[in-house]
Amino acid sequence: MPRKKGTPNKLTGEVKELLADIVHREQDRMKEALREVYMLDKFKYLQIMSKLLVFVIPKAVEEHSITFNEPTKPPSWFADVAPREESTYE
Repeated sequence: MPRKKGTPNKLTGEVKELLADIVHREQDRMKEALREVYMLDKFKYLQIMSKLLVFVIPKAVEEHSITFNEPTKPPSWFADVAPREESTYE
């Protein structure tokens, strides 16, 4: 039976927690390995760091600008509506 909408996936949460624990335990080895890569090949080090940064820094979101001064095209159904009579009230 499927989960109800909005219910977190238990397995995904457990896997994330397990991976976080592994990374935490391996932190010293990872630092040392990165130091070694840095000493041997700085370009490779930068490649690795750029791949790891996506897990720390949020992705940039493209911004859309909206211009209000441009004339807008009337909706397609607009021509089907009977024209309004001019108001005689002033």
